[in-house]
Amino acid sequence: MVESMKAKTTRTRRTRHDAREAILDAAEEIFLAHGLDAVVVQRVAAEVGITDAGVHYHFGSRLGLVEALMARSARKLRRRIGAAIDDEGPLDLQAVSRSMREVYDTEGAARMVAWMQMTGWAPRRTGMLSPLVERAGGTDEARRLIALLNAIHIATALMGDPLLRTVNLPSDANGRQAFLDWATDFIAAKLAT
Repeated sequence: MVESMKAKTTRTRRTRHDAREAILDAAEEIFLAHGLDAVVVQRVAAEVGITDAGVHYHFGSRLGLVEALMARSARKLRRRIGAAIDDEGPLDLQAVSRSMREVYDTEGAARMVAWMQMTGWAPRRTGMLSPLVERAGGTDEARRLIALLNAIHIATALMGDPLLRTVNLPSDANGRQAFLDWATDFIAAKLAT
């Protein structure tokens, strides 16, 4: 009798939720290290130790996986902003700004949003920042100012250095943070009027 030369692998049974989270964790790691173009089903599956079919089972396609990754980032942003606006006191827009920077810049969501927009993707849901708008007064002016804050964070995360260098502002990490603090204070002052 000939023994198999293959080493036996131990399969770990995961719940549906745990499997989805493991796949999303791997996709997020790959995205942060190598960009969204590197997030392909085969690479993610290999990272998790499952077959390509396993990724397809949970997400349908690469686009489904990337959309789920986007949705996960949106949930993180909503949770963090929600925590920042839950206080009864005055709105702390700097706390909101820190949450936006963490998700858009540190965790790479701005790159994901830009990539998805350039490929023609449109979000299925709207109003992700509506609770913040309501906390800021719920007016059309508040909507515009919160949209501006959001746009500033996305733009700074995507092209902070060249953006700031075009106007001779410091473009290192401290310079980017100083710009975001200034922009947030400017928007907060406009909201207060």
